[in-house]
Amino acid sequence: MKSFWNFLRKNKLYGAINLVGLTVSMAFVLLLAAYIQRQLSTDSFQENADRVFVIGNDNSVQMGYWLDKHLKNNFPEIEKGCCVGNIASASAFTIGGELVYGSSMAA
Repeated sequence: MKSFWNFLRKNKLYGAINLVGLTVSMAFVLLLAAYIQRQLSTDSFQENADRVFVIGNDNSVQMGYWLDKHLKNNFPEIEKGCCVGNIASASAFTIGGELVYGSSMAA
């Protein structure tokens, strides 16, 4: 162990590069763990958590009243749905090649 510390004292750049690499890799592992934990815990308190899905885009999880009705009418597998979002916001979706705007409703 003493020879290792002597080596690091003589090669400070090598030690700094190793320390920066260790710091970056630990930060990445912590961020990845937080992301995985969040993904796995979404609605895990629900009785049928394996049957709950969230529709959204990269920026938000909102669904207008009209999209809920459209999905229920076109996909018989959907048993229930709800509208989630900010009352004052407006969303745009493409349905059947047509751009549709609609206001979101709060659940």
